[in-house]
Amino acid sequence: MSAIKTQGQYFGELVAKRRDGSSFDVQVSACLVTNASGQPLAMLATFIDITERKRNEAAVRTSEERFRALYKGSPLPTYTWHWYGDDFVLIDHNEAAFKITAGGIRSYLGFTANELYENQPDYIQDIQSCYQNQATINREVKYSYQTVAKTLDLAVRYTYVSPDLVLAVTEDITQRKLDEEALRMSEERFRALYNGSPLPTVLFQWRDGDLQLVNCNEATTLASHGTLPNLIGSTAKHIFSREPEFLERLYECFHKQTSVDLEYSHQLWNSDKRLYVLVFAAFIPPDLLLIQAQDISERKQMEGALLSANELLAQERHALLDKNIALKEILGQSKDEADQVKQNVQSNIDKLILPILVKLKEKSRESDRIGLDLLESLMSDVASPFLRDIESRFVQLTPRETEICNMIRNGLQSKEIGLTLNISIRTVEKFRQRIRDKLGVDSRNINLTTFLRSITKKR
Repeated sequence: MSAIKTQGQYFGELVAKRRDGSSFDVQVSACLVTNASGQPLAMLATFIDITERKRNEAAVRTSEERFRALYKGSPLPTYTWHWYGDDFVLIDHNEAAFKITAGGIRSYLGFTANELYENQPDYIQDIQSCYQNQATINREVKYSYQTVAKTLDLAVRYTYVSPDLVLAVTEDITQRKLDEEALRMSEERFRALYNGSPLPTVLFQWRDGDLQLVNCNEATTLASHGTLPNLIGSTAKHIFSREPEFLERLYECFHKQTSVDLEYSHQLWNSDKRLYVLVFAAFIPPDLLLIQAQDISERKQMEGALLSANELLAQERHALLDKNIALKEILGQSKDEADQVKQNVQSNIDKLILPILVKLKEKSRESDRIGLDLLESLMSDVASPFLRDIESRFVQLTPRETEICNMIRNGLQSKEIGLTLNISIRTVEKFRQRIRDKLGVDSRNINLTTFLRSITKKR
């Protein structure tokens, strides 16, 4: 009322009450009605119920607050461009934009698009197109951040906001681009290996409840004489209808998402010929099965030939063992016969020759008795292998040294050896030393007679 009294009018918002006591918001417009002298006669006022408008304003305010919260809190860097006169001006950014530019974006607030993108006219054109067409534009670009000196691959979305704003939302897709490039290179390598493999290789894909042949490499075309490419689109059940066990293994490999190695006998299409094949099958996500085959028919033939050869060798080995057993029996009999001959010879010497030598010794002179004693000893050992053993084991001995070894073995002293051989005792001693050296009997603690007698015993 004070405003009406002082100013003669009032315009504003008040809270009014209804007859039922409830309150509501109203817009009031009031003025004084005066006479010719300016004296107030009455007050003219209008009341408009603005409850709905107030509700709408509150909703708009809430919406703007939510938008501001989403804008500021978005993990994607976002920039606000305002159409001002004849250019777009950067007026705002969110925290993600601040972070990715290390705070450098603040120094560009108030800059125009032409100032910031002087050397990138495509960026300016995208902003203008979004504003003029009031449409959303998506673009992938490689952008260099001047404030942090790094270049990233970005996915940029330009969105028109009535009446004169454009929001630019950016997403770092550098890693995605690297992954896509790695995937592309991997696919190219796989395709190169697949097409260039010297082994027949095919791809099946799971479609409509079965594996369908979708591709085969050049080696497959050559191996099948051009038949298999004509079966592209056919199901595995149709292609391997004559090999149910093999087909079941393929289904098992696919459903278990694993790989298998197996050998099987494959019957060629439109032919009665069968091949032995080594197959490698592997599941490739999400719905492929790769099958690679190697013809091992020649290897199987060689394995069969080798098996036959081994069986033949086994038979010959058994025959050889039988022959060895027979030979051992023959040799055993020969040894028994040889021992019997030795016994007979020794018996004849003992019965016929030695008695005569005993009678000769009784009638001989002392000087002749030494020779007769040696002859008796030699005749007693005529079946003994001593001479053969010593000559074979010690080939460096001379005939004279071997003769003296036999005399020493039979117990003759140096004097008796000298008389028998008509040489001096000193010469005999030299022979004994040379014999020790050649036999390796260096120590004087080893009796030479005992050592020589042990040679035949060791045998």
